[in-house]
Amino acid sequence: MSGFTFRYPVWREIEPNDWVTKWSALYGEDESDNPKHDALIEKAGMLSSKDFECVGRCLEGHGGWKAGTPRAFEIWTQAMEQLPRCPAEDHIAEFLACWSEKKFWAGTRKGRRLEQSFGLSRPTTLLHFVSGGLYPIVDRRVEAAMGRLGSPIEMTIDGYLSFCALFLELASACGVSEKKGLRKLDNALFCYGLDSIRLSSIDSPE
Repeated sequence: MSGFTFRYPVWREIEPNDWVTKWSALYGEDESDNPKHDALIEKAGMLSSKDFECVGRCLEGHGGWKAGTPRAFEIWTQAMEQLPRCPAEDHIAEFLACWSEKKFWAGTRKGRRLEQSFGLSRPTTLLHFVSGGLYPIVDRRVEAAMGRLGSPIEMTIDGYLSFCALFLELASACGVSEKKGLRKLDNALFCYGLDSIRLSSIDSPE
């Protein structure tokens, strides 16, 4: 018996395998990025400069893909130059800390330069691809989704390491495995955490 509560849309409990199927299907409008994702994952972490550019462009948006924009272009450029590889398991926290603490230009205020950190979501995305999909991505959508599943997580490095174990537990409960199944779970979490899809006005069955 899992410790998760699976609902669709919000109020009706359903079986875990139905939950992952229904919510991942709502990712359909963005599924054009799945072939790109799968192609990068198949490289098993041996990513080129162009590959890191592809990941960065997807996250930052093409409008933010140049110097002098309040996006993380500068940090992605470092990844394109350094070509990071997957760290050993006992160095995951160090890898995330190193990248999350990097700063980039985020605009100006009263003539002063504003800086923003690379954060946690972007480094976990880096880790996801350099590990060939071994480690999951976490962002605010996933944070919200896990809360709705009844297993809230913290958006910290320690919280992410705990989430990795929860993600595998969730995959087992939903009956998904391998790269294709885990991507399906990614998509379900991304949608389950979106307010625009959550149908929050529905709180009881008809």
